[in-house]
Amino acid sequence: MEMAHMQRFLETEKEAKKRKWEITQAEKRTAEPNRIFNHIYEDDISGAINHKRFMKLSA
Repeated sequence: MEMAHMQRFLETEKEAKKRKWEITQAEKRTAEPNRIFNHIYEDDISGAINHKRFMKLSA
């Protein structure tokens, strides 16, 4: 019985680690578009790209 309990505990632990990794990856994916948009916004403000191109990229 103790071995079965330990096995379930280890499986639960493994699943929790997997879910935590998946959440971390999802957070990275959702942050990426914001990072890209901020970069093109800064390029627009600094004049590195013209405003028309910024509007096209931001759409």
